[in-house]
Amino acid sequence: MATSHPNDWGFDPSNWPDDDLWNEATQQLRDALEAAAALRTTMSYSDAAKAVRCVELDAVSVRLAHLLCQQIHHDASNGLPLLSSIVIGQHRNQPGKGYFTFARRYFKFRDDEVFWLSELDAVFKKYSRRARRSGAETHMAHRVAVPTPQQQEPQDQAAFIASFFE
Repeated sequence: MATSHPNDWGFDPSNWPDDDLWNEATQQLRDALEAAAALRTTMSYSDAAKAVRCVELDAVSVRLAHLLCQQIHHDASNGLPLLSSIVIGQHRNQPGKGYFTFARRYFKFRDDEVFWLSELDAVFKKYSRRARRSGAETHMAHRVAVPTPQQQEPQDQAAFIASFFE
């Protein structure tokens, strides 16, 4: 998976000074997300943090938010369902507000829950073992792409990171 540095989509890159570490962490998270999606299961933020073995991550951390945003950026840029949709809060049983905020940089949608459930369904259809065997197509009619992805305002970074896990 080709990765972009967090600074490429509007975040302070100082949390990831080592590009090799960033790339390894990004791939480790992606592998874990794909494995969970193949089983049609969700995972908590804690499980997502534990899946990254090359660096210690807290379940509520800037680094984990950056990694999840990278997945959204990659998937949206490549016309794929948002694999980060399977990462949910243990109490809300859905992604935090930051997921929806970041997804709106790439897509227009009115109802957070409808968007998320549609993405989750598309992820399961694409990555499940059954879908891989049958060659099933994934339809994402619920999406309306934003013509030009919008940059995150730097002063909003701390609030955004905090909202990612709400």
